[in-house]
Amino acid sequence: MAWLWTSWEEFSEFVHPVSVNRGLFHITRRHSCFQNQQALYEAVTEIETAMRELHSLGFEGADQRMRTIGTPVLATAKGVAMGLIRAGEEVMLYHKPLASGMAAYGFLHSHDLMEHWERYGPGRVPREIDQLLADTQDLLTGYRQWIEENENFLVDELRLPPELEVDFRIARDLFSVGFDEAGLLIAGRGLEGTVRTVAKKRRIQLQLKSKAVPLAEARFADLIDGMAQLRWKQSAKQLITSDTTALLHFLRNIRNGGAHPTTEARKLATKPRDTARLIAQTASHLWEEIGNSRKALTSTTVMPSSKDT
Repeated sequence: MAWLWTSWEEFSEFVHPVSVNRGLFHITRRHSCFQNQQALYEAVTEIETAMRELHSLGFEGADQRMRTIGTPVLATAKGVAMGLIRAGEEVMLYHKPLASGMAAYGFLHSHDLMEHWERYGPGRVPREIDQLLADTQDLLTGYRQWIEENENFLVDELRLPPELEVDFRIARDLFSVGFDEAGLLIAGRGLEGTVRTVAKKRRIQLQLKSKAVPLAEARFADLIDGMAQLRWKQSAKQLITSDTTALLHFLRNIRNGGAHPTTEARKLATKPRDTARLIAQTASHLWEEIGNSRKALTSTTVMPSSKDT
């Protein structure tokens, strides 16, 4: 799972765990993505259970006033809070982006409660447990927002027929579990599939010496350049503008860079999510403006590009 930390040292220096140990970290490296996802879900469930127990003991979370709580209740609360802290650290172990965001900020400053329990004493501990509850609620809110945002990522604004949405939904799923480079690669495949389908639907041909072949079967670079040659019959405007042609080649290069990574390609794709969103928007635009249009073209035959692509 690509959300994992690169090393125990990285996790330890950032989170300063008081419960999670090196052994559990190494287990995350051995387990499958599915097993780690299950462990993440179980940790979230443990947090929710512990929070309900603390609420039932009289801790409010939002109300951080000084008050006196009986020793037996505090003894019970201590064990529950320890379990809450352990589960919270496990969530951050399995979800590096969540741990690195603002949702975890408070928890990262309150999860050392056990180290100060005796020093705080019964007068301050209740307020600290309230703070821990509030900070953990922020962590859970960030987790749920992550789920919601990833559910809608890429696919929410697609304007494509169902058969052309498939790759973008696969890309969404890959991004949702942290496989950004693979998600970008599949989103690029979705764009290529859209352009090929547009060329096929418009019955555009590529003239090769004595015979014409479907442009949809050409190399992607030739397909883009071929589409750029076409014009609308009524307005004589280009089917795709020079800017769109350049954008398609740029996105093609990024997609190819994902399949054959180089230092330069990685620089181009420093923000895979933003690039994938642009890819999805471009695919939707091409489908709406060309693939789903009934406007006539001046010609449906194009010549091979003279550029070395």
